[in-house]
Amino acid sequence: MVVAALALPRLQLFDANGNPLSGGKLYSYHAGTTTPLATYNSASGTGVNPNPALADAGGFLDIWLTCLTAYKISIHAANDTVLSTIDNITLSLPSVDPLDLDGYSDTVTEGNTTLAPGQPGTEVLAQNLAQEIQQLRWVEGEMKGNSNWRQSYEILSSHNGVIDPGEPGAEVLARFGDEQIKQLRWIIQEMKGGNIAWGTSYTTRYLPLFAFNQDAYNITWTATGTTFWSFAFYVPVGWQANSNLIVNIYRRASTSGTGLARMTVQFLRIRNNTPATSLGALDSNFNPADAQSHLTPFTFAGTSLQAGDSGLLTMTRLGDDALDTMVDAVVLDGAFLQYVGLASA
Repeated sequence: MVVAALALPRLQLFDANGNPLSGGKLYSYHAGTTTPLATYNSASGTGVNPNPALADAGGFLDIWLTCLTAYKISIHAANDTVLSTIDNITLSLPSVDPLDLDGYSDTVTEGNTTLAPGQPGTEVLAQNLAQEIQQLRWVEGEMKGNSNWRQSYEILSSHNGVIDPGEPGAEVLARFGDEQIKQLRWIIQEMKGGNIAWGTSYTTRYLPLFAFNQDAYNITWTATGTTFWSFAFYVPVGWQANSNLIVNIYRRASTSGTGLARMTVQFLRIRNNTPATSLGALDSNFNPADAQSHLTPFTFAGTSLQAGDSGLLTMTRLGDDALDTMVDAVVLDGAFLQYVGLASA
């Protein structure tokens, strides 16, 4: 169970006049009910508050709630007059919780099966995420001829400065704990001859795209008039030179529509803040009965691109065109960029 504070450093209650609510009471229930639900007095989640929890003379209480659990909180005066009630309070998990990291070894056996951390009976075993990262660094250092794991006393400091994550300018740098572990494992395997060198292997990768226009919250091509949306993207860091970029647009009808939505697409490539190449309007009609027009890929030849380029794909619906026979709107369900780029394990 993980708990989080309802307010930091402490919760303070006030009456209707803004004075501290001395002796105030905080009742806690399951959301939408009057079934009591425990709160706690510290981050450990072991000390249970009375229900109601009582405020001190300054109106202060220590209230910690179980994360991801919906509460109803009712605040009463000392004489039990109800002052306010708030339902459906849910606190999320703390942003840094090692157990939430994909690939984190939460058992000693799992974390040490491949690392040879010492002679049997005298192993130095990783007990948590920080120690696992530390251990992986030192096993790698030992393989490079540095002090071995069993002789080292390291503090966790700079990660990317010591692991050789790729050629300068094309590094694949770890950004957080999960990526650090993946990167370290990859490099150890590389040094054992089991992997393609880190920073030179490529895989298919994906990036979300964002549309912009006057209102980018409800992306819809209407059935009348001319409606356009533009999707901006850039040639990603780590892109494999000369390989194609694919912009994927996923569309659907606002209802189970029939007919044809008359649509075109244009592409503008920008280099050094200057438009460099423009493709004229190409047909990209939408037919709700044709599944292939729902997810539409637009491929841009990698030979015409280079690192640092950006692009603008504009999709327009010509609602007043005589060929547009669909009375429903066309709605964007998603857009993403597909490319071949450096792998990160």
